[in-house]
Amino acid sequence: AVSSWMIMIYLMSANPSFLRVDIPSNRIVSYITYPATILSAIGATMILVYVRKKYSQYVFILLFVMIFGTGFVSGFSDISDSVRDNDGSDEKAVRQTYLAAEYLTHLAGDNEMVLKDHVYLSGDTWIKLYFMKGYKYPLSRAYLKRYEDPNNKRETCTRDMIAIPDSEIGKECFEKTDVKYIMLKNRKENSQFDVSDNFSRIYASDDTVIYMRKEH
Repeated sequence: AVSSWMIMIYLMSANPSFLRVDIPSNRIVSYITYPATILSAIGATMILVYVRKKYSQYVFILLFVMIFGTGFVSGFSDISDSVRDNDGSDEKAVRQTYLAAEYLTHLAGDNEMVLKDHVYLSGDTWIKLYFMKGYKYPLSRAYLKRYEDPNNKRETCTRDMIAIPDSEIGKECFEKTDVKYIMLKNRKENSQFDVSDNFSRIYASDDTVIYMRKEH
């Protein structure tokens, strides 16, 4: 079962159009680590059981230390690098994202959509838990390569409503999606909203800013 799981994920990442999968293949391939880890653990256990039966205890202990010792050293090294590279700014940015999301939960009505920027906002994926309105709420501007899939024509409104909000395309997208609030990283592609007569800045922190589309 685990082998089938890994094979299917590999096929989904190697040739997503063949299986009619509408998810970026670079995201799918990251899922392969879990079944690969399980298979590796099963394989290592089988090797150790075989060695214990066929060879001396000294060989078994040596192989055990080599297999699991390498894993422990690698794991602690990754943790050490992560802690050393962490200067606290990322946590601060994530906290500000969550505070902005909490603010919006008390403001956005049931029929008012929120659009957030996944490219620059920190920890934005988890703000769905603040709204608890389903997988598609809020809408999200993804990495630009997502909109350039040669095998599948994708929607571009989540990109255009941030990049060109006052254009005819942008206005049409706002009407179609009912987006009223736009949540962005401060000082990252938000100047077009500051100069627009169609949007008001209603929330701002060092890292996060929220704009509201005015009613006409």
